[in-house]
Amino acid sequence: MKGSERIVYRCPKFVVMEKDFELPGDRIVRRYPFIKRGPGALILAFKENRLLLLKEYRPMLGCWVYQLPGGKIEKGEAPSAGARREIEEETGYKAKSIKPLFRAWLSPSFIKQLNYFFIARLAGNGEQELESDETIKVEFATLDDVLHMIMDGKIISMPSIAGILYYMVTQGKE
Repeated sequence: MKGSERIVYRCPKFVVMEKDFELPGDRIVRRYPFIKRGPGALILAFKENRLLLLKEYRPMLGCWVYQLPGGKIEKGEAPSAGARREIEEETGYKAKSIKPLFRAWLSPSFIKQLNYFFIARLAGNGEQELESDETIKVEFATLDDVLHMIMDGKIISMPSIAGILYYMVTQGKE
C-alpha cells in the first residue's frame, strides 16, 4: 500500500502532512501526521581556530539560544551554496572554504527534514542580512569552551549539539 501525502496545514516555515502507509507485518497506519520541511544546512564555521556561534533570540522559548549558523536550503540550491548563503546572511562573514561533514534527519518520527552539516573557514566580515523575525548576535568560542557550554546547558539546540559533538569525535579538537 503506497499512500499519498496530504496537506493538513501550510505556513511559510513548514507544512503539516498526513499519510497512510503499511508497516512491516502488514499493519496499516491511517492518517499518520508529520511535519514536512525543506532541507536545511548547519555550519561549523571557524575563524582562527574559534567556532562561530549565533546567540539568537527565540520567541517561542522566550530566551536567547546559542546555536550554529544555518537555515533553509532554497529550492534548486545546492546544499553547500545554501550553507554559504546562510553564513553570509546570518553573520556577515564569507566562507573562504566549505566542506561537507555529515547529514542527518532532524527527528524522523514526525519531522521530515534532512539537514546537511558543513565545516567552513571564514574570511573577513561584512553586514548581516537578517530576516524581519531574526535577532542574532555573533560570538566566537574555543571548542573547549563550546563543550563546557553544552555540558552546562547553555547550548540547547539539538542539531547544534549533534553537529559540534560529531565534529569533535570525528575531526578531533582543533
